[in-house]
This record gives sequence, C-alpha cells and structure tokens, in this order.
Amino acid sequence: MQEVSASSFRIRVDRADGLTGEVDPVSVQYMVVEQGVYTEAEDGVKMEAVKFASTVTAENNSWVGESRSYANTYDNPVVLGQVMSCNDSDWSVFWSRGSGRTAPPSSDALYIGKHVGEDADTTRADETIGYIVIEAGSGTVGGVGYVAGLGADMVKGMDNSPPDSYSLAGLASASSAVVSQAAMDGSDGGWAVLYGDTPVTSGGLSLAIDEDQLSDTERGHTTEQVAYIVFGSESESSPAGSESLVVESENSAVESTHSDGWDALLVLGPMQPDLSFIPNVLSAAGPSDNARLTLTHHTDEIPSEPLASRLLFRDQAIDQVMADLGRPLQEQKRTTSDLDSVLDELSEDLLEELALIIAR
Repeated sequence: MQEVSASSFRIRVDRADGLTGEVDPVSVQYMVVEQGVYTEAEDGVKMEAVKFASTVTAENNSWVGESRSYANTYDNPVVLGQVMSCNDSDWSVFWSRGSGRTAPPSSDALYIGKHVGEDADTTRADETIGYIVIEAGSGTVGGVGYVAGLGADMVKGMDNSPPDSYSLAGLASASSAVVSQAAMDGSDGGWAVLYGDTPVTSGGLSLAIDEDQLSDTERGHTTEQVAYIVFGSESESSPAGSESLVVESENSAVESTHSDGWDALLVLGPMQPDLSFIPNVLSAAGPSDNARLTLTHHTDEIPSEPLASRLLFRDQAIDQVMADLGRPLQEQKRTTSDLDSVLDELSEDLLEELALIIAR
C-alpha cells in the first residue's frame, strides 16, 4: 500500500512464492477509519485506529512483536491490521498477538508487527503499520451495521480442504468483511484470507490460512483464530416486550419467548445429543469434544425431545466456551436472575438431565 491520502490509496498484491509473473486479479475488501479514538458515549462504538512505524520483522524462527497500549479499555478486543507502506520491495504481512505467540490479543496484552513467514531473507525496511481495535459485538457505524468478533481456533491452511467457516448472526445482509489472523499457532507463519467466490454472507464467513512458498511449496497449516468485522444491514428485531429463558429436560420445561427470536444452546459434558430436530439450526461448533454451541431461531413450537443429558452448568464454563467460539455472552443479556430463579426450583437430580437455552 502507498500514497494513502484522505480520498484515495494505492495497493498491490505481492507474490510470496518466489515467482515473478503478474498476479491474476483478485477481489480486495477493505475498511477505512480516520485515525483516532472512538467511544460509545460520543461515537456509538468503542474503537481505535492507529498508525505506527514498525521497526521489527518477525519470521519463522523469531516471532517478535512490538508492544502497544490501548487507548480504550476493552473486554474482548478484535484487532485488524495491514502493512500500510511499501518502503521495502519485498513482501511482509501484518500480524498480532497477546501475551505469547499463540495467544490472541487480550484486554491487557497487545503486540503488533509484520512478518515474513519462512522467507530466508528476513531483513525488511521499516514500514507503517495500521491497525484497528474494536470491542467484539454488533452495532452500527455511520448508519452501517456491523458484527465484530474473534472466531474459534479452527481455521486451517490452503492444503487442508478449505474453507473453514464461522457462523454469523445479527445482519440481514452482508456486503463486505475484513479479517486478520490473531496470534500464530503455526510456526511457519501465515495470514487469514476470505476463501471462495462468495466468502461473505449474512450467515457466515468462508476462511483459510495461507502461507508463503519460499522455502517449500506446501501450504498446509494448523488451526488458527481469525479476527473479523463484517458490514451490512442489521437484522430487524421482533416487537419488544419479552425476554426469555427456556429450560428443558425429559421431566420438565419452563417456557418463555425472546424479543429477537434468537437463542444459544450450550451443551457441556461428554454426551453430545442429536440436535437435528431443532428447527432452523444455524451452526454447531465447539472448542473441544466436551462442548458444543448451537444458535437456533425458534418457531412457534418448542421441541419436546430432551435436548441433552448430564449437563454441567456454570457461568465460568459458559464464559470460556463463548470466548473460545468468539461470541462473548453479553452480560446485560445473560438474564442471570432468571436463570437463578429457575435453577432454584429444580432438584439436584434434574440438573443432571438438563439442557439450557440461554438468551444471547
């Protein structure tokens, strides 16, 4: 990228395979933000856009970054970035991490930089790095709806049968997305890409991790987390006036409705039920064999079948699974008091045969 001004910029697509031919045209999606700090109180969004001179270059034998401070306080930061200058004719790509190479940026640790993967030539000129930090969640900016998040550690390489998909909710339609790899589990280095002819929809993102081919030709890569922001039009909500919790088991059900119709089913424990009977299942995923999260949209009828068995319910476990899946549970929508009142009425035996559908 070069010649960045208030009204335009120039970009080029670099090769990272050692070849010299022209690159076939590719679609590029981008986000432009005026440098500065944004707050919910004044701007309706918690975000910051920063530029700095990167003097350090990471590579597959030395994963270093430059420590950066946040201007805002974030609970779940989503970090996106780009090398914004072209001082060196050789390629480099943005990367970020938290407390260590394999940890994504967190509320108290942020390292930013550029890397050259497995390139034997590790020397690069200083470059300008631009990055954006935004609080995970959804909202509107300048009248445009957005959803931002940090996805699960599940996106693999170009040689690993791509794409891998993240599910989305909250947008009626999606027009564009920007993604950045968060941390670096694979020591060869890599970067996140939108994959396929239609990688961005209101229901999800199609993703892969790409690698350079300068020391070998393979592009296989272990799983990584990807930070994303997706723009589009917000989903219309149903009439307000109802907030809900559904608790079901083989023996009892407590039923109410949600103003927006969306629920999250969290199942913890070694036994995973068949969820195919649930209407309008959008996604099912989990960070381990012992957890699964499924987003559903309820129809008029609530399924009568038991949803799970031997479920362990704890706020800490829910927070961990939701964080791993990149969809932090918003505290104001957790309806903890409703959960507590229902759980108080249930026996210890019933808790072992319980499934909870928790309002997002």
